[in-house]
Amino acid sequence: KVGGPVGPGARPGDLSIAVEAELRSVLVRGAFEGRDFERGAVRVRSDGRGFEASGTGQLAGAGVRLQGRSDGRRTSLRAEIDTTDEIRDRLGLDLGSFVTGPVPVRLTREIVGAESTQRFEADLVGARVVIEPLAFEKARGVPGTIAFTIRDLPRDVTLLDDLVFQGRGFALRGRLRLDADGLPTLIEITDGRLRPDDAFTARYEREGDRQQVRVPGRQLDARPFLSRFFSEVDVAAPAAGGARRERLDISLRLDRVTGANNQSIGDARLEMTRVGPQITAFTLGGSLGGATRVTGQILSDQGRPYMLIQTTDGGALLR
Repeated sequence: KVGGPVGPGARPGDLSIAVEAELRSVLVRGAFEGRDFERGAVRVRSDGRGFEASGTGQLAGAGVRLQGRSDGRRTSLRAEIDTTDEIRDRLGLDLGSFVTGPVPVRLTREIVGAESTQRFEADLVGARVVIEPLAFEKARGVPGTIAFTIRDLPRDVTLLDDLVFQGRGFALRGRLRLDADGLPTLIEITDGRLRPDDAFTARYEREGDRQQVRVPGRQLDARPFLSRFFSEVDVAAPAAGGARRERLDISLRLDRVTGANNQSIGDARLEMTRVGPQITAFTLGGSLGGATRVTGQILSDQGRPYMLIQTTDGGALLR
């Protein structure tokens, strides 16, 4: 449709153009991460200043629903895809080692001038989620969602920014940095609740063979974390000559930590280093209630290290 004044005073800029079209068998080469958008059925509307589009098609063998809008300055493109591990791999939607299973995904790419950002939103109810550094696991069937903004950095590094991961009994807000293999090199939690009573922040960093975990906050249920950690350690394990040995440094500073048998330590302070299976440094301080204090450290007896934990109330500690 073309409209506007006619006559001697008419100018090209006075014309208005409106377009409505239904396109079939649409093919867009390299539409997403080098993958073609195929078998498209798209409806387009344009008034000459911007456009709106919606339709369906296929991307990497998966059905996709599209919506797009532009006002001439800002362009927004949204794709909704039901993905499996295989489809995410083909699309380059790398969730690292965190997520396995079917995941309905919504991708929104916004372009303003030369800058482009991509927002990822997913329903995780049918997926298994494992965050090894935080000893967290969400089983299939447990409700959960995740959303974050994807920013590509140099050297094949990916930053997952403005991250919100939440569901029944848990919620995390922060950001992740993934290396070229999809493994985390940085996890920053600005608001954390992995179990119902948790309230903490956390920072995990990995560089080479060294990992660091720092967790300050009000409260943490540490039972899953401690169970996994101590199942892999041996205070007196001999050094493996010449073998690659990963180092893990842990620092906890919390108002309350819940441990074995649902017992809690108040004003908890823990500094620990594990190299391979061996704990090489350990200091513990806290309160078991009232004036009952608990302390821990690594000592040596004729060159053989051992862990000593002391308290003014042995019964409270053994509970």
